[in-house]
This record gives sequence, structure tokens and C-alpha cells, in this order.
Amino acid sequence: SSRRNLVACLSHTPWREIARLPETERNELLAKLEALPLELVNPVGSGDASRAGIRRHLIDYRNRHKKFPDLLIIDQLGKIETDVKNASLHETGEARIVACQEIAKQFDVAVMAPHHINREGQKEASKGKSINELSIAGSQKIFDWADFVFIMDSPFDDRDVDDPVLRDFIYLKIRNRKARDERRLPTLYFEVDPARYIFKAITRETYMTEEAKIAQAPDKQTDRQEAKRG
Repeated sequence: SSRRNLVACLSHTPWREIARLPETERNELLAKLEALPLELVNPVGSGDASRAGIRRHLIDYRNRHKKFPDLLIIDQLGKIETDVKNASLHETGEARIVACQEIAKQFDVAVMAPHHINREGQKEASKGKSINELSIAGSQKIFDWADFVFIMDSPFDDRDVDDPVLRDFIYLKIRNRKARDERRLPTLYFEVDPARYIFKAITRETYMTEEAKIAQAPDKQTDRQEAKRG
């Protein structure tokens, strides 16, 4: 499933549409994507998810592509093994972030760690409240240690990308952004096609208009259940 998601992301085409292409066209598309300097690694055991394991993967990448990658995405931060024993969540979180920083410096690579919000953040979001840096799983350690933080917030939209009866787009804001010098940055607004991984920048006014439309939309829970049964 990870490979299918990556193919859909790179081609901006839902996998189910790729699967319907004539075999020749599908093979040509997949061949082009295979030729890109990208690696998808699903760790096997703790060795691959340790600092030494990540270094080994980066060196192996360089041997194949004659350069180190520009970007390393770790999904998710909690997968990194640490040597810290009997430590608190904050201590293990800090150890993982330090490991990412060491790898970034050693290999001159940007490290991105997508992460979910914590339980308190989920509770606040379910009440319609805005999430903030304290809502990040791992809390202040991630916010304090990272050079850049982006919180993606779409509290009024629970779209299931495989649900055929819901609208095509998610309206998303990226807020509480932090730059390296601790400056808070302006909120950004996007219209997202989740099936095709296309982000289109929009104005705050457009975002507010779409938010109002969605808030007034009828409950589609019954339609959703019927669609899944079908």
C-alpha cells in the first residue's frame, strides 16, 4: 500500500485509475517512476529503524544513485529505535529528534517527520477548537527542537478518500508554523485533491466560504454506509 500511495502521489493519479490503464501505458508510467532517485524502505526489525540502520540505508542510496538524498521522510518519528532505557516519553522523544538532527548534519539531508496529534489535541479538535503546538504528539519536544513546524488543520472535514459520495476536495489550513528563528509565520490555505495529491493555494476568503458551505451540508452518514455496502 505504501508503494501504491507513492505512485499515486508522484503521478497525481489515483491508483485505481492507474490500475485501469492499458498494460503498455501503465508499465511506461511505472518505469518512469522507477527511474526516479527515490527509495521506499519498510523497516524490518529494530535494526533498520535505528540510527545505524538509517545511516546504512543512506549509504546504500548513495552507492546506487551517486549522491545522498536531499530529503529523508521518517513516518513516523516513534518508529526510530532509541538506546534510552526506562525513560519518559519526553526523553525518548528528545532522543529521536536528536538522532534526526545528527543524521541531517552528517549527510546534509533535510529530515521530515510527519506526525499525528496527541489525545488532548484530538479532544480539542472534536470540540471544534483549534489545535496548536501542544497538540503535537510528543508535545513541546518536537516543537522546541525542530527547525520548522507545520500543523495541518482541517477540523470541519472528515472526508474518506475512498468514499464515492463525498465531495472531491478537502479545504485545509497550515497554521502555527514556526521558522528556525522562532518567528510565527502566516497561516496558509489550500484546496486539496486527496486522491491525486494536488495542493492548490487559495485565499482565506475562499477557505471561509467553503467552510461555511460544508458546515451547512446535510449529514451523509446514511449515504456513506450505503455506498460502502454497495
